[in-house]
Amino acid sequence: LLFVFSRQVTEKRLVEEQNRREMEVDVECNQVIHRDVDIPNCQEIKSGDCHRRYYFLLPDILCQSLRSVLESARTGIYDEAGAHYEGVNINGSGNEDVDGLEARGPRQLNTNSLKEIGTLPMVFAVHCLGCDAMTMSNFLPYANSRNMIVVLPEGLHNSFNAKYCCGYALQNGIDDFNFFSLIQSEMSAEFEFVNPNVSYAVGWSNGGYMVTHAATLFRAVSPISGYSYTIDSPMGQFGGDWKGNNGDGGSGGKGIFLHHSLNDQFVQSTGCCHDPTMPRCCCSIAADTCLGVIQAMNNWAIEVNRCQIQNYAGEAYMNNTTTQTTTSQVKTEISFSDEDKGITCMTATGESCVANTTLCLHEHSGHFNSPAFAKAFPMAEIVIDFFARDACEINNGQWDEAAYSCKCNDDITYSGLYCLDLIPTESKNLSGDKIRSQIDQFDNLARVESESKTSQSKKLVMCFIISIAIILLFALFLRKRRRLFKQNGSKKDESEFQETQELVATCRRSDGM
Repeated sequence: LLFVFSRQVTEKRLVEEQNRREMEVDVECNQVIHRDVDIPNCQEIKSGDCHRRYYFLLPDILCQSLRSVLESARTGIYDEAGAHYEGVNINGSGNEDVDGLEARGPRQLNTNSLKEIGTLPMVFAVHCLGCDAMTMSNFLPYANSRNMIVVLPEGLHNSFNAKYCCGYALQNGIDDFNFFSLIQSEMSAEFEFVNPNVSYAVGWSNGGYMVTHAATLFRAVSPISGYSYTIDSPMGQFGGDWKGNNGDGGSGGKGIFLHHSLNDQFVQSTGCCHDPTMPRCCCSIAADTCLGVIQAMNNWAIEVNRCQIQNYAGEAYMNNTTTQTTTSQVKTEISFSDEDKGITCMTATGESCVANTTLCLHEHSGHFNSPAFAKAFPMAEIVIDFFARDACEINNGQWDEAAYSCKCNDDITYSGLYCLDLIPTESKNLSGDKIRSQIDQFDNLARVESESKTSQSKKLVMCFIISIAIILLFALFLRKRRRLFKQNGSKKDESEFQETQELVATCRRSDGM
C-alpha cells in the first residue's frame, strides 16, 4: 500500500509539472510570437478580412529569476539595446519573411516572478502602407531594455483604415480600430502583466494616421510622417470616456510626440487636402482643408491636453470653443535640438497642460524611407523613453533615463517595475536596502524550498524502501509457510504408507492361516 501511495504522489507531481510546461510552451521571451484572431461580429464585406494576425515580443526580464529581477531593479543594469534579435533585421529594411524569424535563445516565461514585475507598458508599433509588421522592428531592442511589451499589428494587404489613409483597408472600410481594441483584450486575457489602460502606440506614415485615428485606445501616441487632420470625439474639448480619464469627469489628457520632415514629399508638412493650390500628397490622401503639422500640434495641445492659448495681445486664457483659428496658439519652448541632424523639437508649456504635447521637425529626412525606416528615423529610442516615462509617472514614479528604470514614490503603496500595481501599506516598493533585504529573503526561501524538496525526496525513497521490505518479508513468510506445509504433508503421507504396509502384511498372515 505504501508503495502504491508513493507512486501516486510521484505521478501527480509529474502531471502537475507537465501541465505547467504545456501552459508555458507558447510563451517565450526574446522571440517574436504571432497570434491569429477572428474579429467577433465582423461586418467586413469579405469573410477572409475577419481573420487577422498580430505579432508581439515579451521583454527578457519576464524570463529571468526573481533574484535577477530584483538585482536589475537595484542596479539598473540591462543588456545593451540590440544585443539580441538575430533573426530580425534591426538596421535594414525590416521586410524579411516574418514566419522565418526566430530570435536567439528564446526562454520560457518565469511565472514565479510576475508578481514582483507587475504590470508592464505595452507599445503598438504600426507599419506604413505597403510594409509588413517587421518594418517597425527597430523599436524592439529599446522596448526590451526598458521592460516593455511590443505589439506589431499586421494590416490587411499591408494597409490600415485610418480615415484619411490608406490603400485596401481604407477602400474597403476595414474596422482596424476594432482590430486594435481586440488585440488589447486578447493580450490582457492571455497575460496577467498586461493592462490595456497602459497601452501606447507609435506609427509611421499610414501607421501614423492610424495611431492618431485610434488614439482613444492609448495613453499616448507618436505619429511619424502622418497624422489625423481632425481631433475626433470623444477626445476633443476635454470630454468623453476614454482611457486616461483622470476620474474628475473630464479628460486626463493624452500625450503626443509628433515627428515630421519639412521636405516630406509623400505627406506634406503643410497638410494634405483637395486645395489645388497646395502641394499634393501621395496615395490619394486629401482632407477638406489643409492642416499643417504645426497647427495640428497646437490644436492637440489646446483641445486634448488643456493647454492655455494666447491672443495677439499675449493674454493667456482657456479655450472654451470648438473652433480653432491661427490666432489661437499655445506657448512652446525648444525641448530638444540637434543641428547636425537638423532636428528641432518644441513642447507646449503652461501649468494648465495635463499631458505632454511635443512636435519634432526634421529638416531633411524626407519620408524616413531612405534607405529604410529603421536607418532613416533617428529617434526610435527617444520615442520609447517618452512612453516609458509616461507609464512611470502614472503613480508619481521617477523615471531614471540612465538606468532605464522607474523608482516608486515611497509615500505611495505601488509596486512593480513601473509602480503600476497597488499593494498593502506594509509592502511598499523595493528600493535600496529593502531590495537587498528582499534578495536575502528570497535566498532563504529558495534554500528552505530546496531543503523541503530534498526532505520530500528522502521521504519518498524511505517509503519505497519500506514498501519493498514489507513485500520481501511477506514473500519470505509465504515461502516458509509453504515449506512447512510440504513438510507436514510429507510426514502424513509416510505414516499412511506404513499403515497400508502393516494392513497388507496382516492380510497375508490371515490367508496363510
